[in-house]
Amino acid sequence: MGYIVCGAKTTEIMQFNAIEFSKAVLWLGQLALSCSEEQLLALAGLLTNSLAFGTISSWGTEVFIEIGVLAAGLPDMAMSALVKEQIEGITPAAISMIPPAKFSVVFHQRQISMFSYEQASAVTGEQVSALSDIQRTALAMVLTPWEDRTVDFRGKSLGLALGYSPTCLILGLLLLIVLPH
Repeated sequence: MGYIVCGAKTTEIMQFNAIEFSKAVLWLGQLALSCSEEQLLALAGLLTNSLAFGTISSWGTEVFIEIGVLAAGLPDMAMSALVKEQIEGITPAAISMIPPAKFSVVFHQRQISMFSYEQASAVTGEQVSALSDIQRTALAMVLTPWEDRTVDFRGKSLGLALGYSPTCLILGLLLLIVLPH
């Protein structure tokens, strides 16, 4: 099937045998498909057949890993309801394929904060541009975990957490050793 799957109309995709398609998804999910959002939605719909992977809410990490880039075609409501275990399975390639407008609507800042570094790195510039400030902060926290920031995800930042820098602590210790008592 391969890349040719994106040449099918959505009405044709919906006629695919869901069971056979679920067998091919392991290979299809690894490809950088150039399908439209509607085509990806139709392809993901095939995976929800009871004889394929079943309802999205029952999918675990392993299903998301197996379907790969096809996770980008999940319906908005299903994607916005994903839990940590499911988010962990979304491949970076799938993250990068989600249209920016959809990305900003389906991923709440709490979900973005669950991304791995690899997933957060896959977020495109266009997707970042579509995010709210609080969503961008959540993404930045994943990309820069060494920065100690306190954020209230109910809507406002509490600012940077104050603390001593390691350099200041070392210099202070050196001064205690070097200076005469």
